[in-house]
Amino acid sequence: MFSLGTRNSFVVLPLAIALPDIWAAAVVVIVLQSLVELLGMVAYLAWVPRLVKPPR
Repeated sequence: MFSLGTRNSFVVLPLAIALPDIWAAAVVVIVLQSLVELLGMVAYLAWVPRLVKPPR
């Protein structure tokens, strides 16, 4: 379930850094995407246990 929410953006980060300066915005987009995925993972960690385990 958790792997559906993340895509490992840091794998392509070195490739984006190697691009010419005109593509510098790609690095910013990749880092922001990673932050969104991190916040999503924190939300998943709070939500999924409640979904799987029935309340008492």
